[in-house]
Amino acid sequence: MIKLQYHLLHNRAEIKDISGRVDWNLPLIKEYQSVKEKLKEKQTEKKSLASEKNNTSIFNPAKHVQLNKRISSLTEEIEELKTRKNHLMYEVGGAERCGNKGSGKEAL
Repeated sequence: MIKLQYHLLHNRAEIKDISGRVDWNLPLIKEYQSVKEKLKEKQTEKKSLASEKNNTSIFNPAKHVQLNKRISSLTEEIEELKTRKNHLMYEVGGAERCGNKGSGKEAL
């Protein structure tokens, strides 16, 4: 009887702990999904600009410069989003899933 009561008490404590972790991780997961969508959009836009650049005539250097600037800014934004995505994965507790197997400083 005492053993059963102990298990019930232990299970209640675990439920509270798990629900606390879920409440804490839920905003992080939503932000991760948002970052993931933005990253996908930026990568698609970069691919379309690269194909537009390849199809642009060599005799139109102004257009090439404009496209190069936009592509380089998109590349920077993509790298920032990837870093944020990895940081969110680390915060949620998935350091091993995002490739970081050392200290927490590596994910930042």
